[in-house]
Amino acid sequence: MQPLSPRQRDVLGCIRQHLSATGRLPSLSELGADLGGIRPPTVLDHIRALERKGWLTPHPASRAGYTLAHSAPEHDLAAQPCAIPLAGLLVAGLPLQAPEQSGSIALRLRMAEDPSRIVALRVSGWGFVGDGLLDGDVVVVQRGETPTDGSTVIVLTDADVPLVKRVARVGEKLFLDPLQPAGQPAVLTAWRAYGQVLYVQRELSTPPRADEAYSK
Repeated sequence: MQPLSPRQRDVLGCIRQHLSATGRLPSLSELGADLGGIRPPTVLDHIRALERKGWLTPHPASRAGYTLAHSAPEHDLAAQPCAIPLAGLLVAGLPLQAPEQSGSIALRLRMAEDPSRIVALRVSGWGFVGDGLLDGDVVVVQRGETPTDGSTVIVLTDADVPLVKRVARVGEKLFLDPLQPAGQPAVLTAWRAYGQVLYVQRELSTPPRADEAYSK
């Protein structure tokens, strides 16, 4: 089965909730109402997309016109792959760069994570080696999350240059741990935070040599 976009996960989740509550699949009008009042033609577009991805099966003889695919896993959608948009490239010393090609990254999210607030950033180059990030790593970031003590965040400087830092709380203030031990911590203001790092995805098929990583 193909990964779902956040909106497609919402649609499939509403279908399953309606089925669990009523014992039948929702009609296009009912599903549109459950999704916030969207029109049946738009609902039908979502249904067709779920059919193409293998999560639903056309069933013209049924009231709803579709049915759940027999191969669709019955456990929670949070365990299913979700298509997270690739929002940009992390290049040391430069503002966030637009990706060369638009696309998405298929990830399995944890139960509490809201896919509509999550984006992926791909590391380009070796400028973040000191922060534990290698060329090609995918950094999964939750936008709009209030930084917590000990969390890793991406913040933007006045020139919109991204920095990867760990947050430390002192009293009521949040500070950024300095990159160098001798440096001075900076006060973190909420509007400077790009998002909180959830985890990093790394391909291990062709790991770089240490001398190659530090020479670039």
